[in-house]
Order: sequence, then structure tokens, then C-alpha cells
Amino acid sequence: MALVFHTDLDVDLTRNEFSGDISVKLNKQAIRQSIINLVLTRPGERPFSLSSLGGGIEDVVFENDERSLEYLALEKRVQRTINK
Repeated sequence: MALVFHTDLDVDLTRNEFSGDISVKLNKQAIRQSIINLVLTRPGERPFSLSSLGGGIEDVVFENDERSLEYLALEKRVQRTINK
């Protein structure tokens, strides 16, 4: 039996077929889902939050130059967000 260290609710809100509760993601899937949520969150998007948590990936969706200032700023912002 695998040890469970990280859990997160399934963002698709699928239900457990036996209990009827919302399904959960475990370990690697939970971490992956959390990182995706952080990267896709815009800074300042979460109301009632004092921090500007978020990756802000929408700033460079159509940017194709990895050396651009927007791209470099995004990389630093995502790293800072994940570290928080």
C-alpha cells in the first residue's frame, strides 16, 4: 500500500462512485494539479487574498521569443509562486 503525503480535491469535481463524495487526487497527481492551478492563476485574481499569488501565464500566451522580457519575468514569477 502506497503512503499518501499530498492530497487535493479533483478540480473536475468528479464523484467517488462508492461514497458519492468529490474525488481526490493523491501524491504526484495532487502536486501536478496544484502547480497547474498556480501557473494558470492570474496575480491578484483570488479575492480576499492579500498576496498577488499566481503565475500569470496569460501574459505570454502568444509570445514566441524565449528571450523576451515578458517571458523571463513569467519564469521568475512562476518560480516565486511555486516556492511560496
